Amino acid sequence: LYDEFHQGSEDFDAQPLFYKTIELDIYGRFWRLDIQSTKIFRQQYKNNQPLMILFGGIIIDSMLLGLFLILANSNKKAVKLAGEMSKEFKLSEEKLTVTINSMMDGLLTVDHQNIILSINRPAKMMFEVNANDVVGLNFNVLIAREQHTQKNSSASDELEQRKVIELGNEALGQRKTGTSFPMELSVGEMIVEGQQMFTIIVRDISERKVTERLKSEFVSTVSHESVSYTH
Repeated sequence: LYDEFHQGSEDFDAQPLFYKTIELDIYGRFWRLDIQSTKIFRQQYKNNQPLMILFGGIIIDSMLLGLFLILANSNKKAVKLAGEMSKEFKLSEEKLTVTINSMMDGLLTVDHQNIILSINRPAKMMFEVNANDVVGLNFNVLIAREQHTQKNSSASDELEQRKVIELGNEALGQRKTGTSFPMELSVGEMIVEGQQMFTIIVRDISERKVTERLKSEFVSTVSHESVSYTH
């Protein structure tokens, strides 16, 4: 009844890439439909563009995979380097802590408001305290109240103790038990991340004071005896 692609047609393909026959029964009449591809379909099928898109996609995917592997390797190296640096920093910190705790003198760090930030082992033994007892408190808690006269007001007392810390001086230290002892302060200033801080080296000079007192008493006694003998 109808033949669109007869052999004389320009688009007829004698060896079609696709061919199918469909038989239909419509109202008692049998119809047969022969469907096949044309030369135009063959030309489009042989077009390299889809193949190029496929290869391009494969290349892009490969590049992305390579980039991912490079980034993953770099991240792994960064994590490893960070771990090594953390380990070295921790080791250096431990060495520094051991060195500070091995000092003969006490060492404290305070901020610009005299708040205690750290205290080493000799200082803890000297004041008979634990770090939790004093860290976060004003350094004034370690200075004996007897150092100041009863006439001093609270403001004057704080100013005097501030002066002792900033300039470095001899002062009376106060232990947790309430007993006092003479100490020598050596103060150093430092700037950490833009913040002013102080290191305070504390030395117990009780023995020195005893020696000086005995020496003074000896000189006084000798001088007194000398004067008596002359008369």
